Amino acid sequence: MGLLMLVARDFSLLAEIFPMNVFSRYLIRHLFLGFAAAAGLLLPLFTTST
Repeated sequence: MGLLMLVARDFSLLAEIFPMNVFSRYLIRHLFLGFAAAAGLLLPLFTTST
């Protein structure tokens, strides 16, 4: 979770440096949330040792 916060902080810094319109900010935020959700769902596949 700490890594996600670090990436989110970098995204907010990028948003301050490069002015974006509302749509691209919405799109980037939801792409990031989608990647985080996919990583969370796929994590048990890689951590189970059978």
